[in-house]
Amino acid sequence: MLTRTPTRLTHHSSLFADDFHSLGLRDLLDARDQFHVHLAHKANVFATAVGRYLIRDDDPDAKDGPKHGSRYRRTRRSAPRKLSNSSARDWSWPCLLVFVSRWQTLAQLAAHPENVIPSAVYLPDGRIVPICVVEVETTAAPERTVNAAMLMESRLTTGSALYVDAQGTRRMGTACCLVSDGSDFYVLTNTHLAGQTGRPVNALLRGVPRLVGSTHGTRNLTEKTFSEVYPELPGRDAVVNIDAALVRLEDSSNWKPLAAGTMGAVADFSAQTASLSWIGQPVVGQGAASGRMEGQIKALFYRYKSIGGRDYVADILIASRDGGKPLVTQPGDSGALWCLDGVLEKNTLSPLAIEWGGQRVGSGGSGYLQLALATSMAVTLREMSLDIITDPSVERTQYWGPVGHFKIGQQACFLVKDRTLQTFFTNNINLISFSDDKTLQTATHLQAAKGFVPLSDVPDVVWKTNINRGKPAVARAQENWNHYADIDLPGGDGKTLTEMYTKDPGSLEPGEWLKFYDDAPLPSAAKKQTGKNNLGALPFRVWQIFAEMLEYATTDLERFLTAAGVLAHYVGDACQPLHSSQHSDGLNGASTGVHSTYEDNMVDAKATEIAAGLDAAFKSLDYTPRTVRSPRDAAMAVMDLMLFAQKTLPPETICETYNKAHPNAKSATKNAAVIDALWDACGEQTIEVIAAGAVTLGALWQAAWTISDAETSSLPAARFTDQQAIIKIYEDKGFLTSLHLNYLGLKDLPGSDAPENPPSPPAQKTAAKKGTKKAAKKIAKKGAKKPVKKAAKKTAKKSAAKKSAAK
Repeated sequence: MLTRTPTRLTHHSSLFADDFHSLGLRDLLDARDQFHVHLAHKANVFATAVGRYLIRDDDPDAKDGPKHGSRYRRTRRSAPRKLSNSSARDWSWPCLLVFVSRWQTLAQLAAHPENVIPSAVYLPDGRIVPICVVEVETTAAPERTVNAAMLMESRLTTGSALYVDAQGTRRMGTACCLVSDGSDFYVLTNTHLAGQTGRPVNALLRGVPRLVGSTHGTRNLTEKTFSEVYPELPGRDAVVNIDAALVRLEDSSNWKPLAAGTMGAVADFSAQTASLSWIGQPVVGQGAASGRMEGQIKALFYRYKSIGGRDYVADILIASRDGGKPLVTQPGDSGALWCLDGVLEKNTLSPLAIEWGGQRVGSGGSGYLQLALATSMAVTLREMSLDIITDPSVERTQYWGPVGHFKIGQQACFLVKDRTLQTFFTNNINLISFSDDKTLQTATHLQAAKGFVPLSDVPDVVWKTNINRGKPAVARAQENWNHYADIDLPGGDGKTLTEMYTKDPGSLEPGEWLKFYDDAPLPSAAKKQTGKNNLGALPFRVWQIFAEMLEYATTDLERFLTAAGVLAHYVGDACQPLHSSQHSDGLNGASTGVHSTYEDNMVDAKATEIAAGLDAAFKSLDYTPRTVRSPRDAAMAVMDLMLFAQKTLPPETICETYNKAHPNAKSATKNAAVIDALWDACGEQTIEVIAAGAVTLGALWQAAWTISDAETSSLPAARFTDQQAIIKIYEDKGFLTSLHLNYLGLKDLPGSDAPENPPSPPAQKTAAKKGTKKAAKKIAKKGAKKPVKKAAKKTAKKSAAKKSAAK
């Protein structure tokens, strides 16, 4: 479509010169906000978007952009500009994209000049925003089919066909990916497929219909205002379509993961990282109807369908790649996962968006656009509090469930012996844990990006790289190994750390443990019998934190409280028998799902019984922490606690009970019969070890304050209410620095045999979990046509660090 150039624009040096590159995404959205209604009411216009000017493949300047200050010479040609015959060049300027269903020349519009689309609009400050008119291509709606390759699959996987039968019709869509809320596994798909809560969802496996799960309605999303999802970007009277729903799997072992290394980290397309440099990036999708689909990001924030004064926006518009085959996405592909194709990491797919459909043209709905509309995966996961899971059989949650950690932190506040100090902790109990059990039991889906996290669970929710996906910039690459120590694992000489410590408590030294790890073989049932054991350092983490608490007690009471609350987490880990054992997720290093089933699902399900049994457990507890006079003593007290927990509730007992109730398991379960079997065999002892953990924590808090000789007069009035101040403390990576055992020095572990000048951690480990946000920023720097080599290298290093840090 030819457009009329306003006369006044001739006073500018060039309408299509490099000056337009100063326009940013926010400028374009501002302009679109002001003029969308004006443009949308022109006949033939049905959508707008923001992006970069599309140049036809046979335009005179298709290969070389206009020189700065030179006039772009347009011809009065009638050839339509389409997504298939044009693309954004390296030098393409920012613009508004106006999509029309029919291309018209100025001559054809002579009788209706009000329908002529201007070549540019103006921002309030006088800057010019170019307009690029694009004719969309349509295709007849094909019959709903299933990709033949998917019919051969015997298990669900990305791209599998899902369907529901409702109201006399069958609706088909695509399984996007496997996700988890930290407890259960779900298949992500579209709400318009999955429908209402509890609806049975089926799949075609080997061509045979099979029930795979049911719709889980509590987390379903349909739409949110643009300002809610993208608060930093303009979007007046606009609604983002988040057509996402969950199907809770009956059996997670029915999920077939993609080949190892195929899928990388989620590409963080969000308000902070959205920019025009995403335009032109290659993507690949997997639809149940179309199979593998190759495309390219053509525009952002595609605005369409005005209803009642509100317009609907799709985050990402995907169409054919430059010079590639036409993109055909058809009914049945809704829910398809779209990934950046080798952009962030070579030969790796980075999940970017979930397709929720195409768009019909005309009221009759006879034609479909040859493009896909998709919602950012990062936004979807954030809004639904989920993580993508590549393989449920290897997922291993290395922490007490929130109920266990919070209960220990809560009870310790009442177990401190000094009344003044006890008042200090109880006054601040809601920073450490929760004052009431009802609130405690609902706090099972905390996220670092959602705001304040009670201190008892900060080491997991905020600091662990495999848990903190919402705010990766504050996660710590070397945190994970601090949460356990396999003290029952035989070393190279057959002796365990337990035997070493029992014979000689002085062996609790970082040097001695590093010697042990040098030649200790992996557990016999571990899947990969190569490499060495991770350097589990739980007692030394307590040593380090206790030493810093002594200083904070006299210099910074707010940091003292924060360190004390964080310490609760590690003491909670120490009293969980599976955290100090080679049998942590199955006998002899196997992966059965017992860890999460026991400490998450059983403890959550029996939280009321645990709370009711603690008072009696405190009174009858046959365990008294040692007297603590130094940071070394604090580490020894935690080592004692681990030995007590293993003696009271042997890890083998937990594993054997689980195996009997849930044979051949490969992942965690909430099956009531399994939970009850574990509780019947281990419930009483679980209450006992939790009680021992709370008593030990209270004793450590008391010891740290007493040894410091801090003045107690300031304690009663020290009630901290500024959660943001606490967040600032625990998000500071210099606070209680997370390091692997071999990088801890004498300053971290005073009184130990640690070196005075320890080696510095490798750069790839300290920077391993910068997050996909930083990689996305790299895209912006490199531009639409250039691979992000540096970002890819960092992402690869991040992936390697994650594998080495996952226990």
